[in-house]
Amino acid sequence: MIWIQLQRIVHLNYYLYHYHLRDAILHNPCRTYLEVGCGAGAVSKFIDDTLHYEEYLGVDIDEKRIRYAAAKYGARENTHFRSGDVRQLPIDKDYDCLLLVGFLHHVPNNECLSLVRYVLPRITRKIVILEPIFVYRSVRANLYERYLEKGEHRRSVTQVKELLDQSGVRIDLEYTSRQAIGLFDFWCGISDLR
Repeated sequence: MIWIQLQRIVHLNYYLYHYHLRDAILHNPCRTYLEVGCGAGAVSKFIDDTLHYEEYLGVDIDEKRIRYAAAKYGARENTHFRSGDVRQLPIDKDYDCLLLVGFLHHVPNNECLSLVRYVLPRITRKIVILEPIFVYRSVRANLYERYLEKGEHRRSVTQVKELLDQSGVRIDLEYTSRQAIGLFDFWCGISDLR
């Protein structure tokens, strides 16, 4: 019974997550996107379903997830996936937008700083960061954090902003959505580089 309830809440949070992502991306939409930490590629589908775009490149260190993403979403001619550390891959062009969606809480501070500093010179228009902020201490939230969410580096909004500031990223627009039903809130930060 608890597992079914947990699955329903995770499903709800997934849709709320993409709702907030849509708002952030549609705020001054771009034509080319680089997503670091793309996982299984769900954001690429969202971008494909929502926007007219020229190119999406998703990068993740997990080769298994990249294979899945490429098999599921990679058939589109303007969507590409690469496996590996973005700092060791040739990024031979500039991208309008850097997406860091549900990524930062999986990476320690020094790695975040290094990754963002590495890709920042290749981003021309904006950076969108969307992170879950774990605030509830209910049985369901604790189960979710313990068994489903593997991010070991969860941070408060203040800590995320300080980390981005150290990376040279200034947040121009931000909001936190408070979820009445869900497991966690979402913090979204947008940095306008123009």
